[in-house]
Amino acid sequence: MLLYNFIGAAAVGLLFLPMSGGMDILSVAHKKLIQLPHESFIRGLFCGMIVFIGVDICRRYDDPLGRYLGVLLGVPAFILAGFEHCVADIFYLAAAWKHGLGFDASQLLFILMVILGNSAGALIMNALVPQPTPKTT
Repeated sequence: MLLYNFIGAAAVGLLFLPMSGGMDILSVAHKKLIQLPHESFIRGLFCGMIVFIGVDICRRYDDPLGRYLGVLLGVPAFILAGFEHCVADIFYLAAAWKHGLGFDASQLLFILMVILGNSAGALIMNALVPQPTPKTT
C-alpha cells in the first residue's frame, strides 16, 4: 500500500505547477533535505502519532461528523506543527524534481527516516491507546 501511495503522490507532484504567489516548492524541499536524519525521524514520529490519533478517532465514532473530525483536524495539525509525513514528502520531492531539484541519496535517507518515524509513532500510540472492545450485535 505504501508503494502505491508513493506512486500516486509522485505522479501528482510531477504534475504540480506552482501558481504565482504560491510557495516555492524548491525551497520547501530544500528545507526538508537539510534536516539531520534524527530530526527527520523525530518529526516523522510525532506525525505518526497525530495520524494514529486521527484514524483512531475516525474508527471509534459511528456518526459522520465524529468519523471525519479526527482526520480533518489531524492533517492540519501535523502540517502546522512542521512534522513529516512520508507520502506528503514524496509529493514535495517529486514536485521539486520537476522544477529542477536533482535526485540524490540524501532524499532516500530522508524518506527512509520519515517512514521509520511515521511507523514508530503509530506503533507507540497503538501500544499506549486502549483498543475498543468489539461491538456485538
